[in-house]
Amino acid sequence: MKGKRIVFVLLVLLVAATSGFSQRAATTRHLLTINSNVANSQVFINAVLQSGTTPMRLTLNAGSYSVTVRAPGHRDYVANINLNRNLTLNATLQPITHVLTVNSNVRNSLVFVNNQQRGTAPLRVNLQAGNYSIRVAADGYYPNNQVVQLRQDSVI
Repeated sequence: MKGKRIVFVLLVLLVAATSGFSQRAATTRHLLTINSNVANSQVFINAVLQSGTTPMRLTLNAGSYSVTVRAPGHRDYVANINLNRNLTLNATLQPITHVLTVNSNVRNSLVFVNNQQRGTAPLRVNLQAGNYSIRVAADGYYPNNQVVQLRQDSVI
């Protein structure tokens, strides 16, 4: 009788040990590699800022994640992923641009942005935020020179 009881206790311990092992084995981890076209971008996993910048390698439990890649002057890249294998995410961030409209009292006058001809007035051009030297010139007229601080859509 004692022998049967010992076998029963050993059997219970064996079942408990193997069920614990199967629960641990169910937590699968995978490698997530995050690259970005903008070096040193910040990475957020489920809205939590990760330590370091792109390129980045993280080992995470299998599951669903929201990945946000952020860099100054660019729109956030957001991806919802299901991490069920090793995965490489190539984030292409798009620069934030503003529309600069250049008008002139002389139709078809030449418009230069930072000394590069961009077209004729009236001109609409998309530019990243920053400072720009604008020159408008036409035959028979003095050129108009301005420095523009572009922080939003602007008309000059």
